[in-house]
Amino acid sequence: MRGEDGSDRLGPSCSMETSNASSLWRAQRSVAKNLLLVAAKGGAVYFPEIFPTRIQATGAGFCFNAGRIFAAAGPFLTGYLVVHLGSFARAASSIALIYVLSLLILPFARETRGEVIQ
Repeated sequence: MRGEDGSDRLGPSCSMETSNASSLWRAQRSVAKNLLLVAAKGGAVYFPEIFPTRIQATGAGFCFNAGRIFAAAGPFLTGYLVVHLGSFARAASSIALIYVLSLLILPFARETRGEVIQ
């Protein structure tokens, strides 16, 4: 999006000055959006398969919404960690460890390929 002065605008108060930086930023944003989309839609495929047919919708709904309920504690946890760890960067890094933990747990997830779901 071009602003009145011809610069690439990212928002009302910031703009990218060089086209290379702008292109890099757009590429990073595209990759991040696609990774988020894969993570969100992956649950839509996996969650129903781990529950019996009679409760698939309830089980998948619980899994999606449990994440929202736990995420509500995020701002409080972040504030607590900033105070105790001394900076926002350290707090964000410690919260990012949840992704490392999830990658370590992923190999233990139940494989449903070839199983009859009742």
